[in-house]
Amino acid sequence: MKAHIKNDIFTLKTSSLNWWILSTRWVTIIKWELKEKMIKYKARWMCKKFHQKQRIDYDEIFASMIRVTIIKMLLALTIKYDYEVEQMNIIITFLEAHLKKKIWVQQSSRFEQKESNKIFLICHLNKTLYELKQISWKWYATLKVYLIFIDYQRIEIDHSMFIHDNDIIIVIYVNDLLILKSNIFNIQALKLQFAEHFQMKDLDSIKWYLKMHITRNRVEWILWINQSIYIKRVIKLLSMSNCSSTKTLMHHRCQLKKNVYWKSKK
Repeated sequence: MKAHIKNDIFTLKTSSLNWWILSTRWVTIIKWELKEKMIKYKARWMCKKFHQKQRIDYDEIFASMIRVTIIKMLLALTIKYDYEVEQMNIIITFLEAHLKKKIWVQQSSRFEQKESNKIFLICHLNKTLYELKQISWKWYATLKVYLIFIDYQRIEIDHSMFIHDNDIIIVIYVNDLLILKSNIFNIQALKLQFAEHFQMKDLDSIKWYLKMHITRNRVEWILWINQSIYIKRVIKLLSMSNCSSTKTLMHHRCQLKKNVYWKSKK
């Protein structure tokens, strides 16, 4: 709750029968490191978005996110032109965007406050709260306005990629930012600029992105993309860890098509 109070997420007010009040809940998650090591437990105060009503609580919900094909293309250009690829994470992403619509939510459980006459108060949201349907769209709009303010231009082929006149490229995937540039000093200056406006975490050179383990050999101009950890996690989830493995040959230009088996059966 300290982060919510510090960022002025809500204002406590007395309830009214005319207001549509959304329920909230606490959700606990485990944050994992690259090598399957648990970093820490996290608890988030979330809104129950299935109670939201369109045109009352939200309008737009779409948020642009970078396509994986664009990421792979940029990584290929990184090897060709020897770019620096730095990664940053915005710590409390969804607590940064301001709301225009009036949204009322219940107080978080175990942190309720009352007035002197024992009347329960409710929260009027000043900024977005986790799990609101429009939260991704609001965050993207907030970040887009800031990037345009510091003279970045949005690329029309993918609205999650921005470029500056000095050739710095910024790629957005929710709260993860990739920064590409041949000069590391320009990237460091941009990181300091971001840190003045948002609460940022510097992740240095790219190593783990969108469940892809990325390894780079700058001497031999080679970059590897590996998803073995993600695959092992899926296999464990499906209780297939003890299954026998076998090697399967496949032509390197083979293109798999959906429902080919079922069409052949018919």
